[in-house]
Amino acid sequence: MVEIVAELNDARLYPHDVALLQPRQWLNDQLIAFAFEELGARFSDQAVVLLEPATVYMALMLQDSATMRDMLSVGGTPSLAERLATAKLVLMPINDKDDPEAHSGGSHWSLLAFRVVATTGERRFEHYDSCAQSNRGKAEAVAKCLAPLLCESGVRGCGFAGMEDTPQQANGHDCGLYTIAIAEALCEGLASDKLPAAIGAIPARVAALTPARVDEKRAALKQLVAACAPKSGG
Repeated sequence: MVEIVAELNDARLYPHDVALLQPRQWLNDQLIAFAFEELGARFSDQAVVLLEPATVYMALMLQDSATMRDMLSVGGTPSLAERLATAKLVLMPINDKDDPEAHSGGSHWSLLAFRVVATTGERRFEHYDSCAQSNRGKAEAVAKCLAPLLCESGVRGCGFAGMEDTPQQANGHDCGLYTIAIAEALCEGLASDKLPAAIGAIPARVAALTPARVDEKRAALKQLVAACAPKSGG
């Protein structure tokens, strides 16, 4: 039996996942899901929904809003579909993997955010990419699939902004850390009601992210993993 190194609700990490927290390693789906699980628990009272990578990738591959609605309507009270319909902020990790049959793949993470602007009620998607909007096409495809679950008028009721001023990574392996750091900054901004209303305006907490601050997320994730280690039976 493979050892479970850390467990948080439904998210589990194994030794091969935790090994990717070493310097200069690219984070995988499991680590992104684990970090999002912690963020979701921390901001559970803020009408925020953080979708795990597998769910977002399913939307990308299926491109079928009705099927996604059916799948997300099963289980939970409220169901995930019901939570999406009332969320003020939805965060979706985007991966550039092309082959759905491959066990692993992809080389870049970015973050697609859907939010309701507090001052105007406007609903829009925002794509935060630490590598020059290289994932924009996939982000737009996910937005198109999920828009009917988030906007009453579907795609026509949701704008899309590529956040061109997103802080940029200084290497080829920290994209997953940027995805987590930006997701956390957006959750904090929602909690403090300090997310900008202007289209394309980068929230101050996101703009303040530097490569050094983002790299600190590796240490923070290691601490989270240690805190979530399964308790030994006695």
